Amino acid sequence: MKKKCSAISTKTGEACRAACLKDGDTCFSHSPAGAEQRKQATQASAHSRKNRVDQREKADELARLSPTQLLRRRFVEHQEPIVNALIKSAVAGELRAQEILWNRLEGKPIDRLQNVTESSYSVEDMLKDLAALPETDHA
Repeated sequence: MKKKCSAISTKTGEACRAACLKDGDTCFSHSPAGAEQRKQATQASAHSRKNRVDQREKADELARLSPTQLLRRRFVEHQEPIVNALIKSAVAGELRAQEILWNRLEGKPIDRLQNVTESSYSVEDMLKDLAALPETDHA
């Protein structure tokens, strides 16, 4: 039979019922040698609990969004790689990507794709104009 911890609970005044550590007369929870380990375990547990709560809150928030709002949020979160891929495609000569960029820069729809290809405003000109725009801080 294992020896029981000799510590007394400060809350109830009763003796601790946990088994003693191998080389002592107190359990892990009451051992002075385990104080640092208990502190680290408590901090890790609190951090883990906070992450779970944050994830649950984010999931609840996302569940309340409409499909349009969800799509908008996803685009905003990933807009830089999306725009970079679009520019890369436009430079590679993909007409649909060029049309999307053109529409974004001009702020109005194009009646026919032919207008883009016949325009004197080239993809290189668009990229120069984009590079000249002031950088914004997204943080």
